[in-house]
Amino acid sequence: MRLKDELRRLDTGVNIEIICWQCETRIEGNAIDSGYADEDRRYEDRLKKELADGNPWAWCDIEVVASIGEGLSASSMLGCSSYDSKDDFLTSVHYLPMVEWAVTALRDELRSIATRIDCSIESSSLSPVS
Repeated sequence: MRLKDELRRLDTGVNIEIICWQCETRIEGNAIDSGYADEDRRYEDRLKKELADGNPWAWCDIEVVASIGEGLSASSMLGCSSYDSKDDFLTSVHYLPMVEWAVTALRDELRSIATRIDCSIESSSLSPVS
């Protein structure tokens, strides 16, 4: 299924935000483990250069946030990530599952809130106002 079709299927009035956080985990020893030290070092050096040149997506933690209104949200995180750009991330194999996870977590939270409200109303000694 195409990306746009998947997003349309998920469109339920939920806002999706993508946040690129600076990764606090060092690049060395964490970006790649090819089994070839020279190749790993070249790759790590390339990521450092991209960061220095202003590409925050070169080495980052990514948060996908699903929200309804203000204050009610759920998110999915992907750490120690490397992408060429936001568009590169949006077309990656990680994006849609992260959106689906965040939306599902948000729906679960809404169900939980609705259940607590129903229980509170049922156990309340208040009678409806006529």
